[in-house]
Amino acid sequence: MSTTSDYFISNDYCFQEKGPVYLFSNENVAGAMLCAGNLSGCRVLSVCSSGDYALSAYMSGAQSVDTFDVNSYQYAVTELKWHLIRKVSYSDFKNFFLTRAHFFNERLLQDVRGDFSKGLTEFIDDYVKVRGDNAFISSNIATRVLAADKVPYLFDETAYRSLQDKLCNKINFQHCHLGRVSQNFSGKYDLVYLSNIYDYVVMGRSKSDAFEYFYNVFLQPLADQFLTETGCIIFRYVWGSDAANIVAWQNHFDCHCKNDKYRFSVRGILDVNTNSVNDTVFVLQKKQR
Repeated sequence: MSTTSDYFISNDYCFQEKGPVYLFSNENVAGAMLCAGNLSGCRVLSVCSSGDYALSAYMSGAQSVDTFDVNSYQYAVTELKWHLIRKVSYSDFKNFFLTRAHFFNERLLQDVRGDFSKGLTEFIDDYVKVRGDNAFISSNIATRVLAADKVPYLFDETAYRSLQDKLCNKINFQHCHLGRVSQNFSGKYDLVYLSNIYDYVVMGRSKSDAFEYFYNVFLQPLADQFLTETGCIIFRYVWGSDAANIVAWQNHFDCHCKNDKYRFSVRGILDVNTNSVNDTVFVLQKKQR
């Protein structure tokens, strides 16, 4: 087993198999989707996490979405959302996740539980019988609502109904960490979304050394194997970025990546509520010949 693999599955790594889960993304999902461009008919590969990028990609017209995560319970959350979106009303879905009185309401689960995978059944039973709110990274309703405000299908009934119509028969999931993605997937993707995995992988390294390490060990192999000619990898999400930080990182990429076959850009994410750039993503694309 490689040193990289040891890192991802060691007890020191912050995300563990069957650990506490994110119920909703705390990233601006809608804004990040816009940075990815038109996803109509595209193939997407994404870290699973709360499942909100996979679901939003389908809402944006993606043909297929493959997901991976070191924590298999994150796919359980995604599968649970998938079942509920397909079968329950918008108001019931919101109440199920965002109100204490109806949180993980057993009546709604009974309506869909017969279709659950073994992994999802285990997750629900673990929550009900063993962990309680410790099954979630945040069980605070206000925190959940604040995070979910970034998720388009949750605060827009029209988007929710659109997603109901566009969901596929299954969201593909592989239980693996970033270092094993190349061994678990095949084909080419128009978008690879890595959220903020970057920050955990490079923890403790200087800025320039961190990027070089991540690029050489993970990013370039992913791009070489999976990226279509016009596709992109969104490989880092940064909260609270200001204009100076965007310029500094773009200058870093322009100075250090001139002779590579890939180009890098730092893109601001527009907050639809404030019409201002609050967060940024780092994007890799092939240079056009």
